[in-house]
Amino acid sequence: MEKYRKSFVDMDQEEKWLNEMAGKGLVLARVAADLFSSRYYFEQGGTAYTYRVDFERDDDYINFVKDTCNAEYLFTAGDKLYFRKAKEQGEFAPLYSDLKSRYAAEKKALQQAFGLCVVLTPICVIDIITYLPDIIANAENLGTKFGIVISVAMLIITAAIWGYFIYKAIRCRRTLNKLKKAMKD
Repeated sequence: MEKYRKSFVDMDQEEKWLNEMAGKGLVLARVAADLFSSRYYFEQGGTAYTYRVDFERDDDYINFVKDTCNAEYLFTAGDKLYFRKAKEQGEFAPLYSDLKSRYAAEKKALQQAFGLCVVLTPICVIDIITYLPDIIANAENLGTKFGIVISVAMLIITAAIWGYFIYKAIRCRRTLNKLKKAMKD
């Protein structure tokens, strides 16, 4: 079994990567999702599949995709549904064929990223207020004092997490703007 840890900003990138892995003869076995990334587990397989990813919806939707696309529902990981269809059974069209449903999915992703940014901003500010004066006051002893090293690490980790969700929110906003423009045309 092969294991990969990846983080995707949008589902198109994730689907593209999953289908590239399928092109290498790997079959998706499971996905373990956490807040920042997911762990993808693949097995060597003989059947070539096309994968599709969708935001979590109800059982009726899962049955609809299974019936109309002749696809196999694999599992839900985090807030995403994973489907696959054997290539020998024909094309597996993208699940977001209309712009309105794609827009709704991207809007949900933006709301999640923005919500996490709102939560993390005060934490980041508190970390800066708490740790930065200590770091500046003890800059010459930066490598020798364990507390200073921890302060720097906490500041960097919090800022990196916050930056990741800001980046994700910006990417979602850009995609929403493109979709809105396409819907007007």
